[in-house]
Amino acid sequence: MEFEFDPQKSFGFDCTFEARVAAGISGFYLAFNPDQERLWLLETESQITGSIGIVRRSESEAQLRWFLVHPVHRGQGFGKLLLNEAINFCKDNKYRTISLSTFSELTKAGKLYQNAGFQIAEVKTQQIWGKTLIEQKYVLNL
Repeated sequence: MEFEFDPQKSFGFDCTFEARVAAGISGFYLAFNPDQERLWLLETESQITGSIGIVRRSESEAQLRWFLVHPVHRGQGFGKLLLNEAINFCKDNKYRTISLSTFSELTKAGKLYQNAGFQIAEVKTQQIWGKTLIEQKYVLNL
């Protein structure tokens, strides 16, 4: 099994989604501060099967990014494990809020965020990645 994410097949996105993710990870790598930011990779049977990242937005705010779990490993608690690790990192680093952006089609992810205490702070409909999506911004006050 390979960890492969095909946004076109999975969500009907165009290539601009992959370009945005690649630009974000590149920027993260170039400005990485290990004291304030982190990227975790979940490994199962010697394969990368998930990820989650925390990016510093200000002294008090972190942003959660790149939260993925391979479809074969979903529903096994790995997402909750990754999310808790990221939240605890933010608490240890004295962030006061964590924000994230997602879209409404990811209902299971939304429930995971809400169960962790995140609340929807903003909703907007936009044309992005070749589709019309309802973007949701979640915020967790620590």
